[in-house]
Parts: sequence; C-alpha cells; structure tokens
Amino acid sequence: MIYEADIKDVTDFLQGEAIPFYVHSGVALVLHGIAGETDDFDLRVFHKDLSQLCEKLTKLKLGTVKLRRFMSYDGGAYESQCVEIVGRTAIDICSRMQFNNDLGSFEFPYEERLFRESVPKKFGDLVLPTARLETLMLYYLSLRRGESDGKQDERQIRAIMSHKDFDETAFRQKAEYLPIKESLLKLYEERKDK
Repeated sequence: MIYEADIKDVTDFLQGEAIPFYVHSGVALVLHGIAGETDDFDLRVFHKDLSQLCEKLTKLKLGTVKLRRFMSYDGGAYESQCVEIVGRTAIDICSRMQFNNDLGSFEFPYEERLFRESVPKKFGDLVLPTARLETLMLYYLSLRRGESDGKQDERQIRAIMSHKDFDETAFRQKAEYLPIKESLLKLYEERKDK
C-alpha cells in the first residue's frame, strides 16, 4: 500500500535538498491514467551520490533504508544503485539506470533535461513531477521483462502506445540518445504493427 504522507515526506525532503526528481515506473503510469503496478513507489533523481542520499533518508524514519546495487530478472539485469525504503510504503529511488540484457549493456538516458521535461500529475493532495509517456516507453522497451518475471511490460507498452498523450515523434527523438536505438525502434515498430 502507498501512503501519501510517506511520499510527501520523501518528496518534501528531495525538494528541500534541491534534488530534481520525477515519479517513474508503475505509479507514473497510473498517474497518466494507465493501469500500472503499485506495489512500490518509484522515484528517479538527478543526484550522483546515492550513498549520501541513503544516509540522509535514514533520518526520515520511514522504515529500513538500504542501498541496492543489482537486481536480476529472467531477461537480464538491472545494474544500478537504488535507495530502497522498506516500511509502511515501499519506495525505490534510483538515479543512473544501467541495463544488461539481450539488447546489450547500456545506460538509460541520464540528463537534467529529462527531469525538467517531466509533467506535473496529481497524487492525492500532492502534485508531483512525473515521467513523460515517451520516457516510460523507452524504459519498458529497454527492460525486456517477461511474464515469467511477474511483470506486464508488454501490456504497459501497448497501453502507452495507444494513449492520447503519447507523442511518437518525441519518443523517437529520445531513442536517439541510446546506443541501442536501432534495436529499440525495431521493437517499437514490431509492436506498432500488431
């Protein structure tokens, strides 16, 4: 379950520290009106030292705070630091995202402009910067998780593609920043044709 008060504590802290962030992954989809996973609340931050951030977040007393460095799934691995808060609300805070799967080993775009491009979305009484649909499309296509991982990435991809606010041109422009752009665009076209 996600408690708004916990999210407020974390986002108020990030704003107070002047750390750019946006809501990412499943909850971001929900805020865009798409069914998404809400087992945890994912935030992405533009901050180079997650160890330092982990120490500071411990003081909020929202639960156990730890630094996770690696997470594997059937299709590959997610090799990135992530601050994981395990408490009343499960919260994951990542910055740089490195993927290693059948597309290759690559880093998801990590530039301050991505955080400025986020869109404000309402979450209860809060208004939170949220990843754009084009960024979420890159994320779900890049992850390459399957049903065996208990994920619905293919369903998410199709829902994003058919959403009225999805901008295919903006998506293609964002894909240009990835070393695997040809593979990603091929995956996108295959799904578009179905």
